[in-house]
Amino acid sequence: MVSQRTVENQEIRSKILTIYSSAKKRLGSYKICRRLDVEYGIYISTGRVYRLMKFMNLPKMSTVKPVFKSVKSDSNIPCTNVVNQKFNTKLNKNGVRVLSARENISDDASGVLMEAVLEGLAEYYSKELGQKTKRGMDINAEKCLCTGGNVAIGYKVDKNKQFYVDEDAAPIVLKIFEMYATGSTMAEIVRFLNTQKFTTSYGNEFNKNSINRILTNKRYAGIYTYKGKEFPDSMPRIVPDILFYEVQDMIQKKKKAPARAKTSVDYILTTKLFCGHCKAAMIGISGTGNSGGKYHYYQCVNNRKKQCNKKTVKKEYIEDIVVNETRRLLTNENIDIISRQIVDLSEKEKNSDTFKRLQRLLKENDKASTNLMNALKQGKAVDIILEEIEKMKQERTDLELQIQVETPQHPTLTIHLVKVFMKKFKNGDVNDIAYRKALIDTFVGKIYVYDDKMAILVQCTR
Repeated sequence: MVSQRTVENQEIRSKILTIYSSAKKRLGSYKICRRLDVEYGIYISTGRVYRLMKFMNLPKMSTVKPVFKSVKSDSNIPCTNVVNQKFNTKLNKNGVRVLSARENISDDASGVLMEAVLEGLAEYYSKELGQKTKRGMDINAEKCLCTGGNVAIGYKVDKNKQFYVDEDAAPIVLKIFEMYATGSTMAEIVRFLNTQKFTTSYGNEFNKNSINRILTNKRYAGIYTYKGKEFPDSMPRIVPDILFYEVQDMIQKKKKAPARAKTSVDYILTTKLFCGHCKAAMIGISGTGNSGGKYHYYQCVNNRKKQCNKKTVKKEYIEDIVVNETRRLLTNENIDIISRQIVDLSEKEKNSDTFKRLQRLLKENDKASTNLMNALKQGKAVDIILEEIEKMKQERTDLELQIQVETPQHPTLTIHLVKVFMKKFKNGDVNDIAYRKALIDTFVGKIYVYDDKMAILVQCTR
């Protein structure tokens, strides 16, 4: 029996050949991956495209477009025929002859003509089928239905090709967004998911690429996408708008500040400090004085391009002000308010979707085990039933372990404990860089700096 993966690979290889043969310049796996996404709605990794192309052994094409004068002609040889001719030439040079299992083609001149006609007809029907398929996909897309290919984790498709939420996988998607929004790195999210034995929609382990695709997939926010077009409120929503767009902002900030991890100096306001004049980000820079001393500043990115007149700001000066102003917000009254809100949130998260899912799977396991035991008492297929019972026992052990792992993630918090923690923030050592970074990351959202003032926006979504 042919596996579903093999059938998918055959379909994808036919799409790759169509894209490759219609191109005038060589296409790499990355560009073909993008065209599969845009033209056919097929979401697969670049690595998988590369492996499929390597297996197909496609003929090489020049990376430089040849210069020639175009001559109008009534007969245009399709590029697919050119690819076939290159394959046939390569085979003939190696003494290999291609025989048709259904057509009796002779070796004389008429056979050459017959082969060319059959190839032309086959290509005509192939392109006609491609056009019909594409037309059908476009019609389905207008109705916001599934156009084929892999369905993103968290969704399923019914017999009418309509998307609906997968109750088992949707909590996994929401957990990924929540972990990233609360500061977890992609590597930490991958380790957590693989430890919990969660898998992607293909049944594989998670990796950074799969996490990135999930975090940037607009369908989770209810936006149906097809060929660059967006249809809001056309998909079942899994992730709330506030959480989804908060994650998008965090991803964009990390793209804009890639050098933060490379420098030996901690610019703790990076991704949070913005120019009050043009609203662009301010980044850390350094310079050497006449005496050889090293000085550190924050500079508007548009100022570096001569598009803004905002002056540079000394690193120590601005960071000290922000840290001190943030500490001033931690009054006893504000600590009481924050503590109550954190305890309320903790109580709600104890009944997380992941925990509920595990409890439901455990009940289903108990029910299935009971049915198997009843069948065993009646003497039905003893060997098979004993094997299934062992599988159920192993599954129950795994579920109990996952529940034990999930339970400590939601410790029982009291207002007193939270207040003690918050007072440590209030009375921390201002000269400790770890404390300063934690204070800024926890409480500060954005900072707008002008020439004579600044505005500090406090976090209000976490």
